[in-house]
Amino acid sequence: MKNSKISGIILILVGIFIFLHNWNYNLFQWRWAWNIGILVFGIIIFLKAITDSRRQGLFWGSFLSLLGIYLTLGTFNLFWISRGLTIIMVFIFLGISFYMMFFFKTKKLLHFLFGLFFVAIGIFFFLIYFQFLPLEYFYVMMDRYWPVLFIVSGLFILINSITKQESKT
Repeated sequence: MKNSKISGIILILVGIFIFLHNWNYNLFQWRWAWNIGILVFGIIIFLKAITDSRRQGLFWGSFLSLLGIYLTLGTFNLFWISRGLTIIMVFIFLGISFYMMFFFKTKKLLHFLFGLFFVAIGIFFFLIYFQFLPLEYFYVMMDRYWPVLFIVSGLFILINSITKQESKT
């Protein structure tokens, strides 16, 4: 019942804003609304997950909150945003969200390793993006170390199966 009321209110507000926009009356720019909407939605999910004993929604609440903060600050020109930098930040935010799952919900090593993996990839591409590492270095790394993806994937699967067996016993 509560969710249907919130959904109804959201639909009414979206309809009003679109109607006003069609009549060339803009209350604010849509880009701001989208970014702030992601932020508010993420914070609501995050707060709901923190108060829930099972911590449902912690991953997505963390991820959307971080993404919303990043996009909103960029919208207000507090720092420069580009498509490449946004993709890098998404990797880092995914990693942080896995860390949130590890520290506040599951304590599973797999979530910690996923967090480490995504943050490491994000930092690696961040260093390339801002030219702290030359692009040729990336090509050399990919040429020599791409089999590590198989090794890491196998480790994830192995650790996950071991932790599942231990939790059953």
